[in-house]
Amino acid sequence: MSINPVFDDYFFHIKQGNKKECFNTIKKAVKEGIGIKDIYLEVFYPAMTKVGELWEANKFTVAQEHLATAITQRMMSYLYSNHFNFSIEHYKAKIIITCAGSELHELGARMTADLLELEGYDVIYLGANTPVFTILKTISSEKPDFIGISCTMSFNIKYTKELVEKIQKANEDIKVIVGGRAYSIDNSLIEYVKADFYGDILDNTLKFLEENKKDLVNNE
Repeated sequence: MSINPVFDDYFFHIKQGNKKECFNTIKKAVKEGIGIKDIYLEVFYPAMTKVGELWEANKFTVAQEHLATAITQRMMSYLYSNHFNFSIEHYKAKIIITCAGSELHELGARMTADLLELEGYDVIYLGANTPVFTILKTISSEKPDFIGISCTMSFNIKYTKELVEKIQKANEDIKVIVGGRAYSIDNSLIEYVKADFYGDILDNTLKFLEENKKDLVNNE
């Protein structure tokens, strides 16, 4: 089964706010052999990008955008619960994924967290609107090898910069990765936050992780 009709059907139904048909589209795709990674990258991601563009063009209301996000989150939860492997004995490395400060847009961070887990990483996902001090506390207790920080709205970039600076000051061994729509809109922000890596696409992020990961950690 080609991925293009899956995207077309999903985007059509998500514009209508039809969660039942969105579910049927994804369930059928999995049944016909479409991989989870492909569904995330070739269906969910471009569909939600287009939803964002419709909202920016005032062709989608805030309520419609929120509904589309909620439906996609449900689809991801369905795939995560039913098709992810929870029996991994040895992870490649440990990574925390979060949104800093008042950032409320977490779907991209959630997608990244799921995809990294699918690739064999031990992922601790903290979600949206996470205060800097609680992230630092989690880093101290969990001792990750990497931390990924997502930022969608550019006015939240100050929280990312603050978090990056505090992590690098206290934890020299932890590599900090940033990503999100804010950087694709204004790439000068990449230099501004001074992270170790900007994860523009998944394959580049995976390459960076592979080149910088430490010894394998046990799944406890």
